[in-house]
Amino acid sequence: MCKYLKRISTYLGIAFLSLFVAFFSISALYGQSADRSVYRFLTLSQSARTTALGGTLVATLEPDVDMLTLNPAFLHKGMHQGWALSLDNSIGGINRSSLQTAYSWGKWGTFGLSLHHVNYGEIAERNATGEQLGNFNPYDFQLSLIHSKQVDERLRIGLATHFIQSRYAQFNAAALALNGGLYYSNMENRQSFGLTFSHVGTQLNSFSNTNEPVPFSIDAGFSQRLLYLPFEWHLSFRQLNRWNMTLVGEQAEDVPFVQMLGRHLVFGGELTIVKALQFRFSYNPWRNQNINFSDEFDFSGSALGLGLNFKRFKLNLSRQAQGNIGPNWHVSIVKAI
Repeated sequence: MCKYLKRISTYLGIAFLSLFVAFFSISALYGQSADRSVYRFLTLSQSARTTALGGTLVATLEPDVDMLTLNPAFLHKGMHQGWALSLDNSIGGINRSSLQTAYSWGKWGTFGLSLHHVNYGEIAERNATGEQLGNFNPYDFQLSLIHSKQVDERLRIGLATHFIQSRYAQFNAAALALNGGLYYSNMENRQSFGLTFSHVGTQLNSFSNTNEPVPFSIDAGFSQRLLYLPFEWHLSFRQLNRWNMTLVGEQAEDVPFVQMLGRHLVFGGELTIVKALQFRFSYNPWRNQNINFSDEFDFSGSALGLGLNFKRFKLNLSRQAQGNIGPNWHVSIVKAI
């Protein structure tokens, strides 16, 4: 009897999470998207591994602790006392850093904590006539608390709460947001599936006393590890809440169906060369079309990465091609679990 009651309560929990996220998503579906919103830094990858795999990764057979903000359902008790530190030196002296950790409290489940900070360096502040008033250091900040629940052997659900803050000189804005996620893994068939509702939320205060949308997105993903080759491929579907993804000056009706579909997809793969070495790659068509300023293919939107597995930690390194802007490097250290 207790077994059935436990199962019923679990599925009620799933239903509650689905309804909870759907309730807050209704308004977001019409006014929010990841490409037309404030706090755009939230859409950036927080780990070198996910950067190498295209930045949108909500399904993989072996998630790491630095991937919890992508899909909170990745969190599990095996990550207990795991941690990760990531550094990203972007163009123009912009520096990003993130820190994640997880801790298990028995019957209370496993909790994750994530910190994400973007430092834009020192910028001169000037008035309308060009007179310099001084300097300021703009920044973006995100604090996330994550929790997940094991539904059965193959299925987990997760929820993350985010506090978001941006400060540019005397201008300040803050927001609260939620991420909900489902994660299904079948190790026997070497398959995994994920579904996330990201950044369902609202601003607490805004830059100009006008409420601006948080970058809401519905993403799904699938991964498959081959049987006779140590290779796992990933296919991600991003921005499912917004079909028309158009560039500046484009009309949605002028974009062919196949091209529009491709803008929602991200392809990636991980090849295990030896136990201690992995090679990663990805291609994001939407990113390519946004930063490629010529008619020739220049690898914009593609990324490469290496994973080195040591006894006590993992070292991940990625290089993301960005056309004439120059490559972006990302490095992460993950405590092995």
